[in-house]
Amino acid sequence: MKKKPRCDSTKVTLHRQSEIATMNYTHLSLSERYQIYALKGAKHSIKFISDKLNRSPTTISREIRRNKSQRGYRAQFANEQATAWRAKNAFTIAIDVWVKVKLKEYWSPEQIAGVHGGISHMSIYRYLWTDKRQGGTLWQYLRRKAKPYR
Repeated sequence: MKKKPRCDSTKVTLHRQSEIATMNYTHLSLSERYQIYALKGAKHSIKFISDKLNRSPTTISREIRRNKSQRGYRAQFANEQATAWRAKNAFTIAIDVWVKVKLKEYWSPEQIAGVHGGISHMSIYRYLWTDKRQGGTLWQYLRRKAKPYR
């Protein structure tokens, strides 16, 4: 197989954070996790599993790597791990109110995340970008008003 030559004229597409935040994807379901478990137990390759589930091989390999138990990949354990991870990163009403108060005091998302500890600064930024797309004004309390750096 002939390799493509590398050259400096290769186009590179850069995505803004707001574009990345609007990507559509679906989480793996419990039935898909059981299929991964069964196909992996039958010694099928990640490529074969991804083709059967109509998913990216990267998605399957990440799922297997992230959700291993001591006895290997188990579907129920993986589903519990994923559910716990989503619940941990969810904005509760108390966090929502606290973040809004701190933003109105002109705290940066990094400062808020550092003091709170229960939420990441990227979750706060995603929350702000979603709010902005829905016509909200919370983004105006950011120091840089979500303008790109130069």
